Amino acid sequence: MHFQAALDLGNAHRFLGNLQDAKTYLDEAEVLAVEMGDVDKIPTATIHHGDWILGSGHLKEAIAKVFQPLLKRNMSDKNRGLMLQSFGNACRASADFGTAKEYLREAIAIAERLEDPVAVADRHGDLGTTFRSEGRFTDAFTHQKKQFVFAKQRGPDGHATDRRHSCPLQHFQCGYHQPHRCLPDRDRSSSRGNGRGHLLQLAVTGGRNGLDVSRFHHQRKAKCHF
Repeated sequence: MHFQAALDLGNAHRFLGNLQDAKTYLDEAEVLAVEMGDVDKIPTATIHHGDWILGSGHLKEAIAKVFQPLLKRNMSDKNRGLMLQSFGNACRASADFGTAKEYLREAIAIAERLEDPVAVADRHGDLGTTFRSEGRFTDAFTHQKKQFVFAKQRGPDGHATDRRHSCPLQHFQCGYHQPHRCLPDRDRSSSRGNGRGHLLQLAVTGGRNGLDVSRFHHQRKAKCHF
């Protein structure tokens, strides 16, 4: 419980762009995993540290020091799928689109095998983003529509019925270069990279760990118990 709370708070801060606070909680999660000697939680923490490094702008470091070494390690299917998703996104950021798609497709296959619909939807969204980066908008639409449909099916309990969550489809309708034109005024800042856009993705799919926005409030209260 303590480990997951620290991990979730670290990711919440990372999504919001609070990188120093994010590192504090992710470091705590890693220390807890090591103290417990948990062979599953240790790579989980390492993967999220890789995401933090990637989010801080150090792409080559994230690939060379985290994701490439992890690729050679034995780990649970859940962790391997998570790692491949992160590695795939790092490859997309470095314009290695072929490798990115390979890793993301494998990550989707793992999530399907584990019957984890949240991860399946999330990874289809990332694969769609990779196709979009290549300029292959039809393929991008195919995959991002799967994420959107899943979000819509989750309904109010999945925080997915707000009109903001139609923005992946609206981006296609309006053109990728000016997506903010399709957003309500209060949400335009989300399309400009201030961190709130990540929370929209988190609300749509529940995030990589099955996390949803409602859990943030509970875990923020739990901070005093760490």
